[in-house]
Amino acid sequence: MKNRIFIISILIINSLLIHCQTYNSALYNSNGHLRVDSSLKISLAQLQKWSRMEGGLIDEIVHKVKYSQMASESDLKGLMIVSFEIDSSGKVTDFKSIKEIGGGLEEIVKTCLTNYMYIKTLASSESKVNLKYYLAIYYDLINANEYIRKNGAIPITKVIWEYSQ
Repeated sequence: MKNRIFIISILIINSLLIHCQTYNSALYNSNGHLRVDSSLKISLAQLQKWSRMEGGLIDEIVHKVKYSQMASESDLKGLMIVSFEIDSSGKVTDFKSIKEIGGGLEEIVKTCLTNYMYIKTLASSESKVNLKYYLAIYYDLINANEYIRKNGAIPITKVIWEYSQ
């Protein structure tokens, strides 16, 4: 009887530890909600996969996604949120803009996601199940003339993202 209680206790403790595990993510909170829009959520199993490859994806986006000429000329800036699914073979499908900026910026992000070699790690192990993810990107433009008039200094900006594997 004591052995059974001991074994059951170990099983319950292990289950609680697995359930209470948290995954560090820059874009999602520990419950899988997108930080900039908590109505958008992924499962904890998805969050576990996401947290393993998020740093590399952010690194890829920071270094490869650039403003389109149309977006620059139109002074487009702000928060973009997109959703995409990963099919069972690891390909990006069903890419959609939830919060759009325009100027071709969404298409640039789609291309970056599609070409990112580790995106396939988000695929479901279950056949024929597509998993939906969300991505938030903030675009900003600084008009140097306006900035200098307002602040009396020349603006130089750079996005710094330190990725360590």
